[in-house]
Amino acid sequence: MEEKIKKRVLTSLLKGKTDKPVAWIPIVGVTVDMMKISGCMWPEAHSDPEKMAKLASMTYHLTGVSCTTVPFCLTLEAEALGAKVNMGRIDRNPYVIEPVKKLTLPENLLEKGRIPVLIEALDLLREYEGDSQPINVKVTGPFTIACQCIGTEKFLKSLIKNPSFAKETLEVTTQVSEELSLASLKAGADVITISDPNSSGDIISPEQYKNFILNHHKALFDKIDSPTVLHICGNTKNHLPYIAESGVDGFSFEEKVDAEYALAKVGSKLTLIGNIPPVTVLLEGTPEDVENYTNKIKKIGMPIISSGCTISPLTPLDNLKAISRTVNKEI
Repeated sequence: MEEKIKKRVLTSLLKGKTDKPVAWIPIVGVTVDMMKISGCMWPEAHSDPEKMAKLASMTYHLTGVSCTTVPFCLTLEAEALGAKVNMGRIDRNPYVIEPVKKLTLPENLLEKGRIPVLIEALDLLREYEGDSQPINVKVTGPFTIACQCIGTEKFLKSLIKNPSFAKETLEVTTQVSEELSLASLKAGADVITISDPNSSGDIISPEQYKNFILNHHKALFDKIDSPTVLHICGNTKNHLPYIAESGVDGFSFEEKVDAEYALAKVGSKLTLIGNIPPVTVLLEGTPEDVENYTNKIKKIGMPIISSGCTISPLTPLDNLKAISRTVNKEI
């Protein structure tokens, strides 16, 4: 295993010089095979701090790709705010089945739902991992929390029909993201990743990102005193200039955005992270397919090589091992 993995990830995020790229997944990177090997299964591992921490450490120790990302889903915050959640199954993440009746910020947010599980898991991860790899907390972004709590279609309509409601809602959900981020840092996180997939260019326009979300992302990254990552799914090509203004250290993106284009456009302002296709290459491809794609983005200068989005729980371990093997091989 790579002894300098934590230093290399943190240095890359802060735009320092490293001797080579690094394989690191800032979003969810656990699989059914890892669950079976560790004995820590979904859905139980979403609610058990020991199982959460043990499972989160598996990616690196079984494949060589660093990833201690917790929690494993995007419903933690919505559940704490009162949304009803189906906890999923071994190969499917939890998902919201009923939005909140009235969105308000509880005084004791950190005591709600599974947030105490996450905080305890961070203590255990620090104990398990020490300084071997960076501990990363994936906090759901304010726009995605709003969609989950209000209902995606209803909230998207409010951007046009009731913008004042949308902005008031985002004020609340940004506070949720901020409070959880700061509590996670206090509990031992090294990196905070804000995962805001609903702010994708596949869902909203660049102008809507600028007008409704950018200032909230700026506020978050201004408050978080650690290396930060923003992950947004889908086609974010036209979001890139605005994301570069957000104050985030790293941007995680998927294959719908050409890696070479992204590096040319914002590579001097952000550390780019990605963008191996999680389905067509990592899930459905062979280790050779993974090696070919990894080599392609490695040769153009991608500093942190990762899946472009959360990996499927059914992804073969050999395909993840191919990422690490290729990243660490001399060109």
